[in-house]
Amino acid sequence: MASLLQRTSTSAVSVVPPSIRHHNLTLLLWKSSARSSSSSSLHKNTPTSNDTMARLQPLSNRRRRRESRRHFQTQADFQQWRRNVRDSALSFRPQKEVEQIRMEPLDLPTAAPFLQSVAPMADQLLLAGVKDATPSSPRDSLLECTYPLESNDILRYSVTDFSDWSAFRLGKFYELVDALTADVAYRHVASSSSGNGKEEVALVTAGHYHSRKYTRTDLNKDATLRSYVTKVGRSSLEVRTDGWQDDDKLINVCHTIMVALDSQTMKPLSRVGKALPPLIIETDDDRQRMQLADQHQQIRLDRSKNAMQLRNKVSVPPTFDEMQELHAIH
Repeated sequence: MASLLQRTSTSAVSVVPPSIRHHNLTLLLWKSSARSSSSSSLHKNTPTSNDTMARLQPLSNRRRRRESRRHFQTQADFQQWRRNVRDSALSFRPQKEVEQIRMEPLDLPTAAPFLQSVAPMADQLLLAGVKDATPSSPRDSLLECTYPLESNDILRYSVTDFSDWSAFRLGKFYELVDALTADVAYRHVASSSSGNGKEEVALVTAGHYHSRKYTRTDLNKDATLRSYVTKVGRSSLEVRTDGWQDDDKLINVCHTIMVALDSQTMKPLSRVGKALPPLIIETDDDRQRMQLADQHQQIRLDRSKNAMQLRNKVSVPPTFDEMQELHAIH
């Protein structure tokens, strides 16, 4: 530990905020603890006693509360965000906007080429959307992919997680989300009237954020993933994907950020004097989803400010000896 402190020069201390230095050390200690506990558990065959579980439960609850409040002021703010995300979903529930859309079956290889290229059983999936529309609103660019789990045993077995933790394999869910959001984003980009078509814009997935699971998936019922645009900036857009069952049971929610690059210079559109086609806001739900997207953007900015500066010269990874000292301290 002394060597770790000695390597932190006076100038480095003045540059790196205390919160970042504390976050770095806390993260290292947390990883150290996780590795120590996992390795030690491999050599213990005796079940955990009730007393030990009683001591660990409060720690688990505190950790869960701390995790849920990472980017919110209070637990109540986090719960309110969850409710807002759930209530603003673009769904078929009564009084909602999708019920007035003419959803028609689409040819999957044509309408969703990214999904066709990554899904091993794409020919077993059902795709729906608005035909011959100029995507400008969340409903126009929407794509809906259905897993017919109730009638297709092979497809159901391919997505089944046989552990006790989850029913539907989350890896399959994110695989579909990653491809479907790209197809939806390109549908919206194709609506540009200023010439920024698919041939001029390259879309890159920046990341999947603010993903939450609301309800356990029933593998004996069909599952539908509905993906649509929630906010569009000059060179980025947020695409939301909802998992549904029974048309009124929200299962999963995931938000994806896509960045639009000029295909010639591979720079963001905002840096080359171009912009994505705007999103037309028509309903109160559209406005609420846009407000949530603004909140998500602010959370990402705050997270970036407090993240570990691994590429900064003042932030140096610990050596092997320093990691051993951290293990010993814990």
